[in-house]
Amino acid sequence: LVTFKINNADLTGPSWSTGDGTIINNNAAPVHQYVDTGTYLIKLAIQNSSCIDTIRKKISINFSNSNIILTPDTTICKGFQQLLRSNIDSTFNFCWSPAGYLNNAAIANPTTNNTVSVTYQLIGTVTENNLVVNGDFSAGDTSFSAGYSASNTPPALNSDGQYLIAATSFNSGSSASNCTDHTNGAGNMLLVRSNAVSNATIWKQLTTVEPNTNYVFSLWIQSLQSPNNTQLQLAINGIPMGDTITTTTATCSWKKHWLIWNSGNNTVATISIVNKNSNSGGDYYGLGDIAFSKYFIRKDSVFINVQSIAVTANKDSSICRGEKVQLLATGATNYAWLPVKELSNSSIANPVASPVTTTSYIVKGSSTAGCIAFDTVTISIKPSPVVVKTGDSIICKNSSLQLQVSGGTSYSWVPAATLSSNNISNPIASPTGNITYFVTTTDAALSCTSIDSIKISIRPVNVFTISPNKSVCVNSTVQLKTTGGNKFRWEPANIVNNPTIANPIAAPLTTTLFRVNIKDSVCNDSALLSTTIYTIALPKLSVSKSNNIDCSDAQARLAVTGANKYIWTAATQPLYLSDSSTATPIAFPTITKKYFVTGIDTLTNCSNTDSISVLVSIGNNPVMYIPNAFSPNADGINDCFKIKHQGRLKYFQLTIFNRMGNRVFFTTDVNDCWDGKYNGQLQNSGSFVYHLKIINDCRENVTSGNLLLIR
Repeated sequence: LVTFKINNADLTGPSWSTGDGTIINNNAAPVHQYVDTGTYLIKLAIQNSSCIDTIRKKISINFSNSNIILTPDTTICKGFQQLLRSNIDSTFNFCWSPAGYLNNAAIANPTTNNTVSVTYQLIGTVTENNLVVNGDFSAGDTSFSAGYSASNTPPALNSDGQYLIAATSFNSGSSASNCTDHTNGAGNMLLVRSNAVSNATIWKQLTTVEPNTNYVFSLWIQSLQSPNNTQLQLAINGIPMGDTITTTTATCSWKKHWLIWNSGNNTVATISIVNKNSNSGGDYYGLGDIAFSKYFIRKDSVFINVQSIAVTANKDSSICRGEKVQLLATGATNYAWLPVKELSNSSIANPVASPVTTTSYIVKGSSTAGCIAFDTVTISIKPSPVVVKTGDSIICKNSSLQLQVSGGTSYSWVPAATLSSNNISNPIASPTGNITYFVTTTDAALSCTSIDSIKISIRPVNVFTISPNKSVCVNSTVQLKTTGGNKFRWEPANIVNNPTIANPIAAPLTTTLFRVNIKDSVCNDSALLSTTIYTIALPKLSVSKSNNIDCSDAQARLAVTGANKYIWTAATQPLYLSDSSTATPIAFPTITKKYFVTGIDTLTNCSNTDSISVLVSIGNNPVMYIPNAFSPNADGINDCFKIKHQGRLKYFQLTIFNRMGNRVFFTTDVNDCWDGKYNGQLQNSGSFVYHLKIINDCRENVTSGNLLLIR
């Protein structure tokens, strides 16, 4: 659409020729739609009385191809969306087509959800090289002129018809809101307090233009107070153009206004913003980012290819347990199967499945664009025959056994060589060695089979053995041993503890030949075996003693002969023997004691035992040893005077006197001794007198003597 306008409002009765054959009369601002691109010659004829004046001007309606769509040609999956991104200025006119699959064709970056492949076209506005100098007022109050005066007491605008360059509207007027710059909130803007002068210039700047070129003139405006009656208009070369510019109702909300202008024959343009409200003043508003740029209409397209896949798996099927089935999926490029267990390969179109239970396999197919689809195939497991069979068995060599199996309608046995038949349920097996028979049982109704086995072992031929000949001592026992059977009969039966067991205990008194009849009742094998037990005579011991013990003899010598090794013992301890392992020990018991001696023949290891008693009639006569001197000097040698004795004592008394007749020591303990002290004081060297009294079983002895203390 193109809008034509007459700059001189006093001219009437215009006639327009649009260049495409269309004539429009008596319309000062007609709107015409061109159906195609091209360069058109526009003619405007004005008749005043009898005079006609005509002006001609060329305009170009062209769309140049340009990369204004950022989204490349793309393949999407059916049912998915794709964002179409562009780099056009969405504040100007643009058009997406077709609009049918777009969520909003009126936005610069719509989203498509097309279900078929579509080429989208975008026609939009592109500007370049803003010709306005200091259009964002970053350089302050420069590069433009105005019919309003700059505020003399910044930042406040004290009266109508003033402007101020500032970063914020805070304190710019008594009723102004605190608003900021449009671009980034930190730059400058033009703050204005309007007056009631119509067509008063708010902002103006001169710029160079190219003839017959389209330009876009734009600005951003915001209200600094509410309510706001601001009315502005853009003007080029002193001619107001476009719609009236107003602010939004809310304060601090930026709004863009723009118009498109064709330069015609002009080479310069004075662009300005003028006040159009002559009814009131005192309104506060802000202007920012003023631009005047070449204007181009660009065209671009993008192809959105919609890819749709349908994955199909093979039909559900049933198999017997242990069988395999090949799955097959079509309709995609890549495949993924679940569950992956029991699949030969889960990432191919046709894996081999070996399920052990009924399983539903899900296949996900994907295309090169990543589109996916699913299908499912269920593989059911038919029940296998339930086989009932005879158990594993052990048989005797050269014997037969009937096998038995049930649960199916037909049977097949392997190996068949030693079977009476290989296709019946109960063949007779005659194996020559250990063997395992396998039987395949088939259920004709389901065509499924089960394989089971029966193991037949040949019982080893019995090896009958008996313990070897052996020598034992007379009166000893020996265990006879045999192997290889389960029934036994020993002879002679009277000298074994049990003649019907494998390992009886025998007690032969003389050399004896033992026989055993062994039988294996399982396979009826038997044997007659024998072994000889030789008896060895025991040593003949002869025990004697030299005497019994009385008051005159305190000890007796024992003697034994007939062996070469001896061990003496007694019923009670101590033994009172000088040596318990000699043939002639000395005995000195205090009471009558019976001694036992075991004689051992070390060559045959046979032994015999005999005994002898030593009689004790009275206590023995004690033997006393009395020192005649001692030296209590703490050297560890003869430091204490003590009476030593042999034999049993009934009473003991020792008394020691010094030369003055004082008793310096007294004891009735035969194990006690005198350390040379009296009343805790060590006595001087010299002679002392002892008095000793002892009583034993035979007599009472009293004796006295001298002893010498040496220091």
